[in-house]
Amino acid sequence: MGRRIRALVAAGLVAASTVVGLPAAAAKGGEVGGSGAGYYLSDTFSPLANVELSYGGASDDVFVGDWDGDGVDTLAYRRGNTFYVRNTNTTGPHELTFSYGRAGETVLVGDWDGDGVDTLAVRRGNLFHVKNTLVSGVADHVIAYGRVGDTVLVGDWDADAQDTFAVRRGRDYHVRNSMTSGPADKVAAYGRPEDEVYVGDWDGDGEDTFTVRRGSVYYVANAIRAGEADLEVVYGRATDTTLVGDWNGDGVDSLGVRRLEEPAPTGSGSDVVPDDDPVLAGLEEDGKNTGTAPPVVTDEMSRIAASYVPPAPSRGAGLTALAWARTQIGIPYVWAGTGPDGYDCSGLTMRAYERAGVKLPRTTRDQWTATTRVALDDLQPGDLMFWSSNGQPNGIYHVAIYSDVSNGSKMRVHAPSKDKTVEEVPVWSGNLLPYGGRIG
Repeated sequence: MGRRIRALVAAGLVAASTVVGLPAAAAKGGEVGGSGAGYYLSDTFSPLANVELSYGGASDDVFVGDWDGDGVDTLAYRRGNTFYVRNTNTTGPHELTFSYGRAGETVLVGDWDGDGVDTLAVRRGNLFHVKNTLVSGVADHVIAYGRVGDTVLVGDWDADAQDTFAVRRGRDYHVRNSMTSGPADKVAAYGRPEDEVYVGDWDGDGEDTFTVRRGSVYYVANAIRAGEADLEVVYGRATDTTLVGDWNGDGVDSLGVRRLEEPAPTGSGSDVVPDDDPVLAGLEEDGKNTGTAPPVVTDEMSRIAASYVPPAPSRGAGLTALAWARTQIGIPYVWAGTGPDGYDCSGLTMRAYERAGVKLPRTTRDQWTATTRVALDDLQPGDLMFWSSNGQPNGIYHVAIYSDVSNGSKMRVHAPSKDKTVEEVPVWSGNLLPYGGRIG
């Protein structure tokens, strides 16, 4: 498939919401989707995010744009019909406020007049109410394009420094190169009708093109044409909310993620552990506050229980993985880290089993899928344990390696969360699934 570059970047977020008239998690041009006030941005397709910030509230509508013409894309959030803009990719308050359109309307972001500043357009049916300044007021002009049910994307399709519209119908993209009503200037097919689509200038040539997403894999095309991808990137998780922007002003767009930062994630798929204190985990059946509350049992877990047969003992890979993981105790937790200088939870387990000659997938949920179910009472050292925000496999956000029993407590080795290090500690039973994973 042409030139392929794979970069592993892990991140955890809630599943992206769908915006009327836009693809799920549409980034660059439309509302980002998802929820959370934490953002992790990567200036390149690299293993780690290099910018971390928080902005706005977890439920705000979020947009990406170059609001001051400095070449750097930053964030704005919407509450009602008021937009709150920040011009740097740092944590802090908004720097500009204005109102436009009506609450709940589909809003698109672009540089409609080629002055280097992104502004807004409100979509109503197939009419686009375009404003060329970031101030309250009425539209500067209205144009018609496409059909009411079309998915609309925004980009600079001909490298003339002006953003215009493209409408998506199945796998066909109808691109127009001027901000006037009229037919498409070009039609090209790419990807599959069910793909999520992102727009960006991936190679810095001034022309925006398409990327399609399938799970956590992004297939990047550097020209508007049919055919194979030029670049294949593994980024984040299948449930992540993705952002696209030029975060450092180098003329090349790259990826970021929006992340839900909560003490107990709700379906985020994040590697961040809730308050990981066994004393706070809950009550045992006998009422003692020892933090060994029974794990959540859900319909999915009940179905697993109905057909459960204890798996064959591990053939030694688990013990080898555990022994290596213990050598990493004290190394910092690093979001998206896969070592050697830092790990997130699934990065640690992946590397541990790699040392045992077993190739595990990168993410927590994929590691669940790749292992054989084993009840907590049947765990052996080296088996994996999983935590889920909803008692289901699709809510898994953390993984650890079961180590042993010490002083009556089951123990685990894991990479816990930000500002902590790899550690061997008692198992925290809050959100713990009643089944782990074994590798034969």
